[in-house]
Amino acid sequence: MRLIRLWLAEGFVIGKEGRTAEEVAESYLRELLDRSLIQAAETATDGRVKSYRIHDLLREIVISKAREQNFAAIEKEQGTMWPDKVRRLSIVNTLQNVQKKRTSGSQLRSLLVFGAEDSFTDFPIPKLFPTGLQLLTVLDLEGAHLDMFPREVVKLLLLKYLSLRNTKVKEIPSSIKKLQNLETLDLKHSHVVELHAEILNLKRLRHLLVYRYEVESYARFNARKGVKVPAGICGLQSLQKMCFIEANQDNGA
Repeated sequence: MRLIRLWLAEGFVIGKEGRTAEEVAESYLRELLDRSLIQAAETATDGRVKSYRIHDLLREIVISKAREQNFAAIEKEQGTMWPDKVRRLSIVNTLQNVQKKRTSGSQLRSLLVFGAEDSFTDFPIPKLFPTGLQLLTVLDLEGAHLDMFPREVVKLLLLKYLSLRNTKVKEIPSSIKKLQNLETLDLKHSHVVELHAEILNLKRLRHLLVYRYEVESYARFNARKGVKVPAGICGLQSLQKMCFIEANQDNGA
C-alpha cells in the first residue's frame, strides 16, 4: 500500500520485535481503523483494504494542525499560501503557484503532486525551487505530464521514495544509481519496458513496482505487462516487493 511505503520513506515506522517495518505499519493502520479514526474506502476482492478515508471534520482539524506546526501543507487553488519552512507539500492540479511564488524548498522532506495539468518535458526543480530540495526524501509525480525522467532528480541524494506512476516516462537513466538511499521506485503504468543493470546498485531498494496495462480493461490479468530486468535482480537483499517482471532464464528472476 502506498501509504505504508510513504511512512517508511519518512522514517515514521521501523521494524521491531521480529516484524518488518511493513508489518508494523499494517498493525498501526488496523489500530486506527479499530478506533474509527480512519475508515475503509475501497476493499479488494480478497478482503484487503486498498484505500482509507477520514471524516471531513477530522480531516480539516488534521490539515489545520499540520499547517500550524509546519508539518505539511496542501495547495489546491491559485493564490494559496503556505509557510516557507513547510516540510511536506502536496500540490493538486497545478504547479503555477510554485512557479509564481518561487518558494524555498530547503526544508521540504516530501513533495507530492496530484493530477498536475501543467505540461513539462522535464520536471524543472531549479525553476520551481531555486534553493534546491536537499532534504527531500519523498517525490511523488503521479500523473504529471512528463515525457522523460527528470534530470535533476538524481541530485536528490536523500531520496527514498520516487513515483513516476502514470507518466509517459520511457526510460530510467543509468544515473539512477546515484540514489543510494532509494527504497521505493514506482513506475506503474509508465512507458518503461526495461530496467538496465544500474538498478542493481540500489542496495536499499525495498519496493519495485513497474508494470502497465496494454488494454483499457484492468480486469484482464493477461493484459498486465511486466518489464525486462537485469540478471541478478533477486540479489537485492532488501527487496520486499517486486511486481511485475518478465521472467526468463537470463535474469535470474
